[in-house]
Amino acid sequence: MAPQSADTAAEIDLNSRQQNILISFWGPQMSTLESLKETVKRELPAWLESDPAFREAIHF
Repeated sequence: MAPQSADTAAEIDLNSRQQNILISFWGPQMSTLESLKETVKRELPAWLESDPAFREAIHF
């Protein structure tokens, strides 16, 4: 894995076969786009359900 830079929000490791996108501001456990996607899948439903405007919008 390429080193992360604090100066850059995202870096693309073009040498990788999978062309991982490194999201440096998410920290070490969130270093790839895939792990970011997994976190969003896990956290977004609970966050949306806790949002009163979203709950109101989906309960028509």
